[in-house]
Amino acid sequence: MQQLAMRWTKKHLPVIALSQSLPPGVVIRTYKEGDKEALKDALIPLTEVRYSDEKLDEVILQRVGVRPEGIFLAEMNGEIVGTTTGYFNEDQTRGTLHMVSALSKAGGKGLGKILCQHAMDYLVNNGCNEIVLTTDDFRLAAIKTYLNLEFEPVISDKDMQARWDKVRENLRNRVE
Repeated sequence: MQQLAMRWTKKHLPVIALSQSLPPGVVIRTYKEGDKEALKDALIPLTEVRYSDEKLDEVILQRVGVRPEGIFLAEMNGEIVGTTTGYFNEDQTRGTLHMVSALSKAGGKGLGKILCQHAMDYLVNNGCNEIVLTTDDFRLAAIKTYLNLEFEPVISDKDMQARWDKVRENLRNRVE
């Protein structure tokens, strides 16, 4: 089944107090040589498997438009516990928010939102007027985060409208 799509267009960035919003012991930094194994671990909650080097290269590290400074890592007490990537599409005025993931031990700290904010800030400050992403219907916590960051659902047909209606219903009924 096709993933849900969302879009953010540059009116203004959501309020981002990046340095003030970090929980104690958490640092957000960009990817550097030697982070590959920890990055693979940080993606497991999203991918449900540990990627091989080849798969990680394909989906992030060697993907067209990805730069190391666009791969964000959340480090908690020296351990990488979350990640996301912001990369540029062909015309450089549109970016993609890609592969947002955090380990369960980092749950409840708002790292997904913080990581997304860093990637959005990076993309916008480097010329993007629009940011897109894809997600799955069942990723309600992520969708809630994206909606709070002012991403809007992309409705391409009646089926997609029905799926988004169901997601909104599930979000209303969700117990936190």
